[in-house]
Amino acid sequence: MGKLQKEQEALAEQSSAGHDLAPPEYAAAADDDSNAPDAPPPGYTPGPSPYEKVPVGWNLYYKAWSMRTFHIGPHADQPVFALELHSGLLSSRPFLILFDGADAKTAPRIATAHRDGLMKGHAAITVPGAAAPEKLTVHSRRMNFSFNVGSGKETRREDFEWRYSHGKEVKVLDRWGQGWKLVRLGAHGGGGGGEGQDKVGRSARPHGESSDGHPIVAVFADNSKWSKTKVARFHFVGAGATDEFGEPWAMFVTMSALRIWELMMNARASVAGAA
Repeated sequence: MGKLQKEQEALAEQSSAGHDLAPPEYAAAADDDSNAPDAPPPGYTPGPSPYEKVPVGWNLYYKAWSMRTFHIGPHADQPVFALELHSGLLSSRPFLILFDGADAKTAPRIATAHRDGLMKGHAAITVPGAAAPEKLTVHSRRMNFSFNVGSGKETRREDFEWRYSHGKEVKVLDRWGQGWKLVRLGAHGGGGGGEGQDKVGRSARPHGESSDGHPIVAVFADNSKWSKTKVARFHFVGAGATDEFGEPWAMFVTMSALRIWELMMNARASVAGAA
């Protein structure tokens, strides 16, 4: 049995429903530990973030001397959040805890992710500004959620879907990488998941749209370059890089991307342990 197949099976076990969420393969590339700040990827929105706390683009970094604490920020020396991982298997403690600052010991919690029901992959995510935890539901190579977006009279509930991808949007973020794209499906319950809709080939579709014609609002990928610290890359795109959806949505999207990464990391650890 090949390594990639083992990783797929391990990740399927993590989600408890045969979910085939294969982690990206790594390619040899240049050192990615430069001290220069990261520039926005070509074609992605430069400039300040439209959100108060969440960067428009961020990276996930290992924290020195820690196996379960990570930093999130636009660059290694500009951490915005700290992330703690916990197993969450034998207690009600969240398996993801995001702190509003670089020091998890002193910064307040800002968001959490708990296991949702008996399905290992599903999660209930709590973020500031949301009235109750919102669910992230795992399917084969896809993860779905609904969220209230906008503000005031413009508030409405919309559906979104993370899709496994090695398309042009992910490759702009990391040319050697594979990852995930977040697709805006539209009004909640509108049935915009792509079933029965005309699809176009990857090369023919416009940049920023899925093959079934839905706008892409965020992308996330493992870091394929060799690095001692950088683990993954993320960027809001399209309407996601504006203030259209609001800060709570941006925080939820960040937590959902971290959940995807955690599932992939656990799958790789399972494969390594079985080798």
